[in-house]
Amino acid sequence: TEPEEILNGKTKVNLSGWTTVLVKAQDGEHVKKYRIKVEAQESAAIESFAVTIDDVVYRGIIDDEAGTILLTLPAGTDVSHVVSQVTVGNGCTVSPAPGEVVDLRNPVVYTVTNGSETSYYTVIVTMEKTHSQQLWEQMEKDNTVTDHQVVKE
Repeated sequence: TEPEEILNGKTKVNLSGWTTVLVKAQDGEHVKKYRIKVEAQESAAIESFAVTIDDVVYRGIIDDEAGTILLTLPAGTDVSHVVSQVTVGNGCTVSPAPGEVVDLRNPVVYTVTNGSETSYYTVIVTMEKTHSQQLWEQMEKDNTVTDHQVVKE
């Protein structure tokens, strides 16, 4: 593009490609020429997180602000050897790496880095309740459980 002159930092300049910029000193006589290019850097963030278990894809709910990924799986799911599918922005790296086997029985922290920016996401797995657990909780809530129905040890 053609050189543009910036006066008092108020002139708009297209910085989408290489641009030559002339900067005039405060004395009004000295001019310095710069060739610049601005490239946007994506933030160090996880864009998507999922695991596939028994050919079913389960997607995590990402909360960038809290730094958490909530993953709900069917009751009884073995999460000791899970392969995660993680997507991050261009230029970002993530650890554990996508496709790496992880043990989700306890929270796992994923670290995303882009240049000097680093973000951390903790994956927290919750198991769906079985039908019997849901029924029992509803009975307790409705107060339909009586003493003779509960076995005391």
